[in-house]
Amino acid sequence: MVEQIDKGLSPAKVAQDSQYAAFKNDKVSFTWDGIWQINDLKTNARSLKWGMSPIPNIGGTAAAWASSHNFVMTSQAGKDPNKVQAAKFFIDHIGRQSTEWAKAGMIPARNSARQGPRHRGPAADQDGLRREHLPFPAAAARRRRRAVQGAGARGGQGRAEAGVPGRRAEGGRGVRRQAARRQQAEVREVSLLAERKGRPPAAGPDRPGGGRTTPRMRPWTPYAFLAPYLALFTVFMLLPIGFGFWTSLHEWDINLPDKPFVGLENYAELFDPASVDGSRFWTAMRATGIFTVASVPLLIVLPLLVALLMNGRFAGRNVYRAVYFAPYVLGVAVVGFVWQFLLDGNIGLVNHYLGLNVQWTTDVPPAWVALVGVTVWWTLGLNSVIFLAGLQDVPRELHEAAMVDGASAWQRFRSVTLPGLRPVTVFVVNATILASANMFGQSYLITRGAPADQTKTAIYLIAETGLRQFDMGTASAMSFILAAFLMAASALVFGAFRDRSGR
Repeated sequence: MVEQIDKGLSPAKVAQDSQYAAFKNDKVSFTWDGIWQINDLKTNARSLKWGMSPIPNIGGTAAAWASSHNFVMTSQAGKDPNKVQAAKFFIDHIGRQSTEWAKAGMIPARNSARQGPRHRGPAADQDGLRREHLPFPAAAARRRRRAVQGAGARGGQGRAEAGVPGRRAEGGRGVRRQAARRQQAEVREVSLLAERKGRPPAAGPDRPGGGRTTPRMRPWTPYAFLAPYLALFTVFMLLPIGFGFWTSLHEWDINLPDKPFVGLENYAELFDPASVDGSRFWTAMRATGIFTVASVPLLIVLPLLVALLMNGRFAGRNVYRAVYFAPYVLGVAVVGFVWQFLLDGNIGLVNHYLGLNVQWTTDVPPAWVALVGVTVWWTLGLNSVIFLAGLQDVPRELHEAAMVDGASAWQRFRSVTLPGLRPVTVFVVNATILASANMFGQSYLITRGAPADQTKTAIYLIAETGLRQFDMGTASAMSFILAAFLMAASALVFGAFRDRSGR
């Protein structure tokens, strides 16, 4: 391939002729064309197994001229270090040749070198080639040649009609010479732009040198746009957090005028297992942990499965999506009262239709089964929609490439879908942990903390301590301890999903 490129053949010609033969004989290890050729190669070379690798960097910059193309390496060749080294050499070679291809006009108009930021310039924008979606550069050259010839003929005809007979051919040749000179100047400009790192300023009349000046953004402009949000964030987030911490350092009873400063005494009391508030708080933290550990895996796995099903193509899929998401639009009060009736141990419809005699709201572990089941039914739709949006954002070309490589459905899910869902999964896991750890309404409405406060969560206890017992200092201290645990859990989630590939 290197020899053919050095002889002056275009990338399309090399791809059509030499790559097919080379792959059939397993003499070279890769191609740089799109998936439409990979299918043809797979048909013509059935004995080969195919492997994909991303578009490489050329000179420290992504190969813009290979936009939407793939560098492909056979699985057998990928195990041979000599062939891998040869592939790297070839990539470097065609990287150096890309500038010469741009000068000679051999880059196809589709995904040409001049579409990349390093090769884009006024000439490339004006000559029209970049906007012509033609499969081969020869077609673009023929079209431009006909346009130039047509312009020359029209120029000669106009002068003949104006009373200057005999100069029609001469006028046409003059127009063609001018067009040829303009084309040469454009080619030189494109080649110069290809060697630069950035795009120069666009030409314009506002500057003596011809360049248009770009108004510089004032330093305070971003802060002016952020000011409304920062004001709301300060008033409704930072100030309440600061006031809450100040409250936790006092013996703060809202019914008493005096609120003496006690320092860290409220925190020390909560960490004292012999104190009343401390034992109640850690019982509530234990209940919060049980609910979080039981509900989070279900709220990750089940919504992902539902999203995979909803991502398929079948009749009425929008109806099914609406059905799964519908429970989430209900308020927690509606959900709590409806399920309190359904789960009642005496008159509940669940026991009636299942033929059971289980006290779903007053015994454990049935109470935990009820709380977790109701929460999963209620919030499954939200996580499913988020996963569905993530699935639709995974590039379809990756799945097609994996199918060409012969990957099974499970291999595509493990190697393509899951890595593509990494950012979405981090968000869903983190948000679900925080939501489960802050569960209050289901426990308050369905079980009321029974039996013996075993289903009373930390948020339930904090609300009861502050709003029923009016001990805002202790309730604030509980809140900050719970917040510290949630921050640690979030850090663990981000650490577990951190990309360790070095990218």
